[in-house]
Amino acid sequence: MFFLQDNHSLSLRSGDTSFRIFFFLTIILLLCNIVFTLLDVEAYSTYAGYAISDYMINYQAGFVRRGLLGELLLQCFRLVPFPLYKFIVWFDLIIFITFVGFSLRIYRKMMWIPIVPFIFIIGKITLYRRDFLMLFLAYFSFFWLFKFLRTRKIPALALSTIISVISILIYEPSFFFIVPVSIVLYWSSISPIASCAKRLGKTFLVFLLPLVSMILVCFFNGDASASHTIFKSWQPLFDYSNVIPDEDSVLGLSFMVKTTPDVIIDHLNKNFGFEVEKTFFDPLLVVGFFVFAICFYYLSVWISCKKISKIEQDKQLISELYIFQFICLSPMFSVLSCDFGRTILYVVFSTLFIVYLMRENNRFLHIPIVRSLSSFILCKATKFNWLNNSWIYFLVIVITPFQRWFGTPLFHNFIQEYFDMLEPLKSYLGLC
Repeated sequence: MFFLQDNHSLSLRSGDTSFRIFFFLTIILLLCNIVFTLLDVEAYSTYAGYAISDYMINYQAGFVRRGLLGELLLQCFRLVPFPLYKFIVWFDLIIFITFVGFSLRIYRKMMWIPIVPFIFIIGKITLYRRDFLMLFLAYFSFFWLFKFLRTRKIPALALSTIISVISILIYEPSFFFIVPVSIVLYWSSISPIASCAKRLGKTFLVFLLPLVSMILVCFFNGDASASHTIFKSWQPLFDYSNVIPDEDSVLGLSFMVKTTPDVIIDHLNKNFGFEVEKTFFDPLLVVGFFVFAICFYYLSVWISCKKISKIEQDKQLISELYIFQFICLSPMFSVLSCDFGRTILYVVFSTLFIVYLMRENNRFLHIPIVRSLSSFILCKATKFNWLNNSWIYFLVIVITPFQRWFGTPLFHNFIQEYFDMLEPLKSYLGLC
């Protein structure tokens, strides 16, 4: 996705055989992912899994986090009944395909080799759920913010803020990859001659709605009573679909019953493979986290572009923003309901969007503390020439887990995943 200086660039050119092979296999896996997902559409008709039930959270029990989209779907269903699971499956798939084309358009325009994004978008885990919808909303929030920074038109800033609020009401983890970096961008646009108090006041007023929205969704996170009321509100849907799910099996709703410590333990176990019970500290967990961070930083920064131009500036910008977004998203590794690979997906693509919009608007951001750390890392790393070998890069791809820390190297995530995805095809062809 990103690149280094010309004399230290990774040898990944469009004519490189290793790159051609990897890119071809990635495209094949992406197409297989879409085909197998279509064949497996009936698996999502139970309303039990997170893929569908996340969309069922609504405001029928009062204001709760993640309820905006579910409330809109419920009101639409009451007007015109429709099979919700089929709508969600096709909606997510269309968003996914559109996102792929949109991202490739950016990569083509910026002349970056789109190798890192493909690693993430071929993962079956990301097709369903709201991930690509949230990234689209993040892009448009950034787009209107940059338009405001360029034109100083208040409606553009208001639209950016409204989109960020909508994102938080749909899926609150979006706060972490939209709002902090937006605050920094806005802060940098205020005249430096203004007093610190004035700058703080203006920034606080601009981002008051997103901050209040985040506080509200954290406070009103639902309980057993709210979960039951929401489940009952969908009874007309269950009658229409002739499906009667067990209330406890609807994961998106039953998740509301869990306490914050339960959520922390659940996600530490799920994302890192540790059997954490009452204590959250484990030395291996700390080591694993840092190894994970280093691997993804390398994969995201150590890659060439097709055209060597403005490399030093782009390299520094991308490295800084990646580190900043990674720090901002760190709460999603534990206290929020977000999976391991999904978090890095947000880091990579939000960084891509911001750097792209910086280039488009000719407005560049440097974050002093993060810039110092980024410069230190890049300066030390350029001494190791073997890091610029494309086969070393591919080796890191093989050994880096993309969903969980232990037990999910390349084989488990990609090869075994696609063997599992062959089951719907076998069933469709009558082979099993």
